[in-house]
Formats: sequence, C-alpha cells, structure tokens
Amino acid sequence: VADRLSRPNQVLSAEWALDPTVLSPLFHDWDRPHVDLFATSGNFVLPTYVSPVRDPGAFAVDALSLDWKDMFAYAFPPPTLMHRVVQKIRDTRCRVILIAPFWPRMLWFPELGGLAVAGPRPLNVTSRRLTQVLGSGLRVKHPNPQVLNLHAWLLQSEGGALVREPVRR
Repeated sequence: VADRLSRPNQVLSAEWALDPTVLSPLFHDWDRPHVDLFATSGNFVLPTYVSPVRDPGAFAVDALSLDWKDMFAYAFPPPTLMHRVVQKIRDTRCRVILIAPFWPRMLWFPELGGLAVAGPRPLNVTSRRLTQVLGSGLRVKHPNPQVLNLHAWLLQSEGGALVREPVRR
C-alpha cells in the first residue's frame, strides 16, 4: 500500500472493496457502522475510515493499534489479519460487521460462532462487485471472488462476555 505511488498499476491483495449494493442490505438489517477499519482512500465504504498507511482522509492509521472499545465498525480485513481481528473483537467491548472468507479449517473460524449476533450471511460477490482502484485511477475486478467465499457476520462482545441484542429485520 505504501508503494502505491511508485507502482500505480500493481494489484494489492489487501485493497479489495465490496460494491455498495452488497453492503446496503447488511447496513439496513444490522445498522450502519460508524467507521471502516481496514480501508484506504481508494476503497473506503464509510466516510470515517482507518488506513494502514498515512492518508490525509483517514481518521487514524493502523486499525489494530486503535482501541475499539464501544465502537461499531465495519471490517473487511485481509485474510492474513483475520486471526488478530477476531482476537481483538473477542477481547474488546465492541460491535463489528465482519466480512470474512467462509473457511472453517482456519484457526480463527470457530471463534466467529461464539461472537456472532447474526450471520453468517453468504454474500453474492461477483468480479463486478469486488474491485480495487489502482494508483492510476483504473478500477480492476477480482479475478476469482468465489475462491474467497465471502460471508458477513455481525459480531459483538463485552470484552469476553457476549451481549445479544435484537437485530432489525
């Protein structure tokens, strides 16, 4: 991400963004989060976002270094960070709409069930709905979004003690 200016047409595995048509039903049913935790100026879906690098439009840098206490957030982290994200949710009083691959064999996956207020909800993600904006401004489509098998979860914890609230339908 930091090298984006020197490599304007490089596709980055951490820069994918979901089309708003995929997210609208989630935000309608589960409410609209306040902050997008894993975003850049090229892929944010909420006006307030946290970037992994310095970004003049970002609220903060490095979502995992922030205190998520009492936060209602949207998170679509790279799969390589998923374990740390799930741990942070478990250990912090927060509510998060998490977009994650449905990969039951991953170490972090079983914890999702214990934190889930709603979900998993399969997402209808096509190449057209999972894109990335390159440094040159060109928008590229994901070559094979089906391999990710993306699902959405509404997760909530009370620093380890789960608090279940009604979900709007």
